Amino acid sequence: MWVKQVNFVSATGNGTKSMKYLGTAIVIVALFAISTTANATPVTNVALNKQVTLEGIFFTPYTWGHGSGSYPTKPTTPAAKQALADTVTDGKFKHDGAQWNKKTVWWDTHNRPPAYVNIELGGTFYLESFIVQADDNDAYLLEYWNLNALNWATAWNVPNVDWRDGVNLWGMQTRPNDDDDDDDDDDEHGDDDGDARYVLGTPIKTTKLRLSGVGGDKYYSTSEIQAFGYKAHDDDDHESHEVPEPSTLFLLGTGVVAGGLFRRKARNS
Repeated sequence: MWVKQVNFVSATGNGTKSMKYLGTAIVIVALFAISTTANATPVTNVALNKQVTLEGIFFTPYTWGHGSGSYPTKPTTPAAKQALADTVTDGKFKHDGAQWNKKTVWWDTHNRPPAYVNIELGGTFYLESFIVQADDNDAYLLEYWNLNALNWATAWNVPNVDWRDGVNLWGMQTRPNDDDDDDDDDDEHGDDDGDARYVLGTPIKTTKLRLSGVGGDKYYSTSEIQAFGYKAHDDDDHESHEVPEPSTLFLLGTGVVAGGLFRRKARNS
């Protein structure tokens, strides 16, 4: 990286030399600040295309009372079930009001133990916000694995949105609001526009998430779970081990040298 020298005009010769070194130091500090800003860690959907596993009974109704035709999506093989599970982190939303058990991950907990949609993040991340698309008339619990207590802890109590703004909703709905829903009716191509997220007060550090149904009619389903955050660069003892980039080291070293030269020249003048 080349550092351009800036000269300032002074009434005296000695002042000119001193201001020249001061100008150089100022430019170096400014470039260092720009470099640090440019290297800031971006916040992205770290759950995108991550591994999803289903724990419990899925795709099998205990009772519904609307006939066999009311279940358009009932995979029977492990491969077919996993293919649907993978759609939970594919970055795509169903259209607003899509049928709750059509091309979604759905489960029925009538007279059954809880079931969980598990997401392995494939590393340690700091998470700061979430989006969940799920059946409208149910509440859900999104949990994260607490690395300190080694147990599951609440990340977000995902609300029941059977009613929103005075409107009785139906089918798949996105929380915290429906800005991210696909406007098409093909149930396939609802890309997240990132406008609406549930934001935590403080980021949480974790390696995995899980979603379960906790209220409503006990016919649960989800089609998309997104978690926004950034990679954690520290080990189990929570001590940072980030290594500065060569450009950062260069700027720091040059700044120290320039500052020393400026002070020496100032004393001599």
